[in-house]
Amino acid sequence: MSIDTEIKKLGKKDLINLLNFHHFQGRPIHAYVRNAKTQGSVILPFHVHSCTETTVHCTWEEGKTTEKDIHSLVLETIQIYDVHRPVRLEPIKFQLDFSGLSFDLPEEGVVSNTRRIARIPVQGVEVEILQFGMQYRGMLDDFSPESFRVRLEEKMNPALQWLNQEGPCTVIMRKEGEVIYSGTCTISRTRRQGRYRRILLSPLEPSIRRYRPRKYRSVRQILTPSPVARISHPISGKDLYLPVCDLSSTGVSVEESYHTSLLLPGMLIPELTIELANRTFVRCRAQVLYRKVVPENPKVLRCGLAFLDLSLEDQAGLSALLHPVQDPHTFVCNPVDTEELWQFFFESGFLYADKYDSIRLDKEEFKRTYEALYTRSPSISRYFIYREHGTLSAHMSMLRFYPRSWLIQHHAASKEGHPLAGVVVLKQVGTYVNEFHLHPSTRMDYVMCYFRPDNKFPNRVFGGVARYMNDPKRSSLDSFAYFHLTPDQGGEDCFYQLFPTQEEDLEVLQGMYERTSGGLLIDALDLFGGKESEEELNREYEEIGFQRERYFFSVHQNGVCQAIFMVVRSNAGLNLSNLTNCIHAFILEPERLEPKVLFHALQSMKRYFLKDRLPILVYPESYMRERNLPYEKTYTLWVLSMEATDDYFKALESIFKRPMHG
Repeated sequence: MSIDTEIKKLGKKDLINLLNFHHFQGRPIHAYVRNAKTQGSVILPFHVHSCTETTVHCTWEEGKTTEKDIHSLVLETIQIYDVHRPVRLEPIKFQLDFSGLSFDLPEEGVVSNTRRIARIPVQGVEVEILQFGMQYRGMLDDFSPESFRVRLEEKMNPALQWLNQEGPCTVIMRKEGEVIYSGTCTISRTRRQGRYRRILLSPLEPSIRRYRPRKYRSVRQILTPSPVARISHPISGKDLYLPVCDLSSTGVSVEESYHTSLLLPGMLIPELTIELANRTFVRCRAQVLYRKVVPENPKVLRCGLAFLDLSLEDQAGLSALLHPVQDPHTFVCNPVDTEELWQFFFESGFLYADKYDSIRLDKEEFKRTYEALYTRSPSISRYFIYREHGTLSAHMSMLRFYPRSWLIQHHAASKEGHPLAGVVVLKQVGTYVNEFHLHPSTRMDYVMCYFRPDNKFPNRVFGGVARYMNDPKRSSLDSFAYFHLTPDQGGEDCFYQLFPTQEEDLEVLQGMYERTSGGLLIDALDLFGGKESEEELNREYEEIGFQRERYFFSVHQNGVCQAIFMVVRSNAGLNLSNLTNCIHAFILEPERLEPKVLFHALQSMKRYFLKDRLPILVYPESYMRERNLPYEKTYTLWVLSMEATDDYFKALESIFKRPMHG
């Protein structure tokens, strides 16, 4: 890499302006002095007190000096850090004493830098150096992305003689107790100055890998006009305003001048915002991933940054910005006319006669729920829409209903619209999931979907994905018998006991499930998640005006747990088949549990619901089928682990014979 050294002169008027700026900002200037007796050199910081056309008066930075042999010190040069370059001047004459420093201004100063990048002075950054089991602590003196200097006090680091200049070391920087950088460095130079040892370090890593390698990565978009990235630099304390080269849902690349660059791979950015047309689309923490010279212009660097944790609100906003760039017909969480949405559900056949009959009595509550979901875009919900000539042609949504899982639902496509509109929204959902599941705020370890096996499209897609993977720990299918519990079922008296479910009951369920399925249902429903995560999700629903509750009960006979009921209550309409407002009955002893006990126990659960016909899902479905018990339909629960996203897209592409990501 060849960058020419820039040398230029700075006149007295400009020197005065620069010194006055340092006085205004309270920034120090640095005097390079030599001890006439020992010939040792030292750098002393001063604050400008006043500056005339001929003379500069300075005070000691700390108000006083710790230098005892002050009269033996000879001033050689003054260094002033400009915004971009260090300015060096050689005073005509000087006076240095315990009150401070005074010197006469020369006619000009020299703006020069033999380094490729100027190092900026730094305060308040602690540094820890680890090498071969030894630990050294000091402070950062100055910094650039290519080299930085650390000051180690010898009495605080008694083993400095063991610092091996030939070997690599790990450097950790902290500011106000927070880690702002860690990486592997080499020791370029060491120098003793009084009671300090100053170490010059150079980072070794031109790039870092934040996440595991993936074949299907976020698609980078070039936007016109280009947004601006505002980066709060953790070392300088200043905001950098850098043009955005490209933007994706997981990160951004920016350009900065080589000579003034400050971004270092591995550096943690406390706040990054992406701004466009006076609107902020992203506000989050970030980490610098790489730094490389632009081939066509070696004076410009391109740096990549990864978003560390986007809020759910920013995820929706960024998706709404980026998705239409690839396909202008696609929209994410944009406001929707709910009357148009309901009309679409009926006309597309999604709300067929039997399904509408099951929600008819609660239609007003359904309307209120959808008004809230589709006009306020709450954090628990995401919806994806395809519009053609302004007309709604396809829809799909997701709901965070379990602490670590999102429920994919309500996939519908118009019979009159684009023939692939339904596939496009499916692709949108997959892209969104792939891009945001890594963010902790998303709380997405699994996605799941209930579908009827006789429904060809979801069986082809979700069932096809599971069959393609052929690994139930990556994608699983489990069948439930679905029916509505009516008052006339379970009237016969029988003996059993109903208890709040204990962990040992869940362990029995887990053992039974592993033997019969070996899939992801237990984890996706977060049956062992604990009270804290459950209450946190309930509070999130409550804070945005929704309801969610979940209870577990165990049916015991003769001291043996024979079934577990998972009772879930929520607003009517969160799921149009009421699968978020029902009872899941897990049968642990299919051969021993009598149907009359099951139905009688289910009737006792109706106190949690204000309806006569209560949706019930029984697992395994074979319990109902083998005992010739009536049920309305079969629902299959599909679950996908987020560890298998690459395989998910491979499966979809084998099914549709077309790209299904991005």
